[in-house]
Amino acid sequence: MIAKKIVKRVTKQKKQTAKFSVKGKVGLLFLLIVSVGFLAYFFAAHAFPKSEDALLSSETETYAAGKPVINAVFFSVEAEDMSYLSVPEGIQLINDTEASGGLAKMLLINTTIVTTVRTEASTSKIVLRAKGNNCHGWPNAVVTVGGAKVMDKNITSSLWKDFSANIALQPGSHSIAITYNNDFESNAGQTCNRNLMIDKVSLQ
Repeated sequence: MIAKKIVKRVTKQKKQTAKFSVKGKVGLLFLLIVSVGFLAYFFAAHAFPKSEDALLSSETETYAAGKPVINAVFFSVEAEDMSYLSVPEGIQLINDTEASGGLAKMLLINTTIVTTVRTEASTSKIVLRAKGNNCHGWPNAVVTVGGAKVMDKNITSSLWKDFSANIALQPGSHSIAITYNNDFESNAGQTCNRNLMIDKVSLQ
């Protein structure tokens, strides 16, 4: 009688052990399937990011998905965030609803504003958004990057307009300077004053 009970108990334990073993294998298989699915999703999301996720933010200087895209805007600096190089009295901060951020800088005399940027990829174009007051001629803007002249243009527009030039700029830290160099004021006949307004400068 005792022997029969022992046999039944051993048989029952074996069945329970086998049952738990099967459950354990099923659990491991489920965990493996979930892990493989997650890795596949992660790879697809990061290896092929949407173009809008790959744009570089000028505020954070980081990629949303960690990968650059061709023709992305790598850096943009508002004129109101740029410093003066010479006479601060010749530079005026102005409110303009048509300007990026609602603010811009007006250069009243021959003067220069500067900034330093750090790019994470090579760039091939610089874009200056500017406008001017015509007084017997349009204001002229000279843009230098790292001390080298990359743009020398008359700003022939009284409305905000993009003026661009091709450049070959490698990743790294770069100084950008914008100089107004042909100030003029007329008091003969109809009074006028030639000025240069800068909204922002971008590297592409």
